[in-house]
Amino acid sequence: MSAAGTPPIRLRVVFSGRVQGVGFRYTTLDLSRSHAVVGYVRNLPDRTVELEAEGDAAAVEAFVDDICASFRSHIMHVARQPLEPRRQEASFEIAF
Repeated sequence: MSAAGTPPIRLRVVFSGRVQGVGFRYTTLDLSRSHAVVGYVRNLPDRTVELEAEGDAAAVEAFVDDICASFRSHIMHVARQPLEPRRQEASFEIAF
């Protein structure tokens, strides 16, 4: 899912801090509806939250920026890792 002629990107982001038990995944799902992204968000056993988002670079960056702004008092660290686009997802969802 990207703008015509623009190759999609995929970004893995791991958020650490007080990010579980604060509505992080559900807020992220809600925020995804305002951005042309696909992928998932899920809690990890080490109390971090993992996000993979794919779409136009501007949409993915704006999405991550909105998440960071929404949880600025909860996020202590954000680790970003570019990935190869999958180009096979149709939506953004919460993974378990």
